[in-house]
Amino acid sequence: MKEALGRLSLHAAELARAFDASFAEAPHDEGRTFEDVLAIRLGEDPHALRLSQVAGLFARRIIVPVPSPLPELLGLVSIRAAIVPVYDLSALLGRPPRAEPRWLVLAAQAPIALGFDELEGYRRLSPDAFVAAPAQAALELVRTDEQLRPLLNLPQIIESIVARAEQAKKGKGA
Repeated sequence: MKEALGRLSLHAAELARAFDASFAEAPHDEGRTFEDVLAIRLGEDPHALRLSQVAGLFARRIIVPVPSPLPELLGLVSIRAAIVPVYDLSALLGRPPRAEPRWLVLAAQAPIALGFDELEGYRRLSPDAFVAAPAQAALELVRTDEQLRPLLNLPQIIESIVARAEQAKKGKGA
């Protein structure tokens, strides 16, 4: 009887070691790669942002208005001890401008914040969730929660802001 209990104790100790060791190993993803996105809303319309293009996400910041020839520029905000311009993401996409956005996303590419209405959450998606739109090669769609959303390209949006600012500066100097 003692011998059977001894073997049982050894077996239980071996199982406990294997269980504990499983937490020290990296999770097995079977070679799959995932991409993280933020699901957002601009007005009533769902959109998504690649988390790799985002340096930070902030709620309810005080935006100080400044005069600008660009109607999309809402003003300036202090983020991480830096003064950053805030642009209305809806207006940049040709939609009606919003008064004051609830959420700000800081772009990873440049110290520029973009304001939007609603954060629906974070999603980790497999590569098959990303779909190229057939009509436009530049537009990419992503499927989240059985819903197709336009995937916004922050570097492309930042480039358009810089180009518009340069154009406004040239127009003012002429």
